[in-house]
This record gives sequence, structure tokens and C-alpha cells, in this order.
Amino acid sequence: MDRSDVMASLGQVAVWSLDLAAWGECAQAETEALALEALRRRTGADGVVVTETLRGEDQLFAADRAPATDAHVTRTLAVLREERTRTIEQLRTAGPERWDREDPDVDQPGWMPWRTPAAIARHVVDTESRGYARRLGLPELEPVDDLLEELSRSAAHVRGLLASMPRTGVHRYRDELWTPMRLLRRLAWHERVEGVFLRRRVRALV
Repeated sequence: MDRSDVMASLGQVAVWSLDLAAWGECAQAETEALALEALRRRTGADGVVVTETLRGEDQLFAADRAPATDAHVTRTLAVLREERTRTIEQLRTAGPERWDREDPDVDQPGWMPWRTPAAIARHVVDTESRGYARRLGLPELEPVDDLLEELSRSAAHVRGLLASMPRTGVHRYRDELWTPMRLLRRLAWHERVEGVFLRRRVRALV
């Protein structure tokens, strides 16, 4: 469970699944009870057991400090393939003529400024192949204008990073602490959660 200062600043509690079967699943809510119930529903589990809680300036779970395993890399790549397929399907459903349109009635947190299908997709790419890579000192991908090409190139770039990155070590980026396992956890989560808002946007437009 993440009750760190960062989550507190958002008025939220986050509950992460560290089990491989539900790797990257995360639920955020205003209270611990609501977050736990949301994660239980997302994973289909009979119950959720809290094994560790981040507080204050904590950033890393104990599992984040463990060496990244082949199983976690493989699972992360599987999640990424599935989510990238969904992202591209949603963009094709919307059609390029709607990629830059915004429906102001779609419910989305104020701290998420990406509010069109194209903006969400580019945010996913920027995060995975530049933002996350930068935090571990890994090579970053140069952007391109074509959105579908950017999504394809980013997926290949991330596959290459995960195949070649060190499996251990704590990296400091400004005031953040990152490890290979934290990277895998966040990668498995990020496009999944952005996809929720992408689908809302596309449904409102078509």
C-alpha cells in the first residue's frame, strides 16, 4: 500500500499488486478501504492482504529492491503487448480525424492534462521510452511525428531496454529512487491505467 507523501498530496491511497499473476495492477481511492476493494474487483481476488505500507518519503517497496527476474520481465512484456494492441485499436476506432478532439464532459482527474486520444497515446510513449528510461539512466527514444509509428517504435525500444538493462541497483533521479523492479511494476501499470481514459475519450467521440 502506498500512503507516501506523494499520494497524500493527491488526496489518494494507492494499493499495488506485487503478485506476478496481477502484476502492475493498482487501485487508487480516497480511503484505504475503497482502494482495497477496488483492487479486489480489478484482480478478481477473494481478498487483498496488505504486506507493506509506504509512508512519508518512502518510495520503494521491499520487492522493488529485489533483483528483476526473468519471470517479471516476461510478464511485463506480455502486459505491454496486450495494452499496446488495445491502444492502437482504440485509435483506429476513433479515426485520425478525432485524435486531437476533446470532449469536456469526460470524467478525468484535474492532474491529468492529456485530454485527447492523441495526447494520451503520446503521454504513454513519452513516459515509457523517455521518462522512465531517464530515471534509470537508460537510452531514450527520439520522438517522431507519426503517432502510430511512435507507438510501434516505442514498444520496440522498451523491449530492447528490458532485454539489456541491469537487473539490480538503486538509481537516484532528482528526488526519486528507481530500481529495475520499480520500472517493471510501473511499466505494467501505466498504459493499462491510461487506457481506461483513452477508452472513455474514444467512446465520447464516436
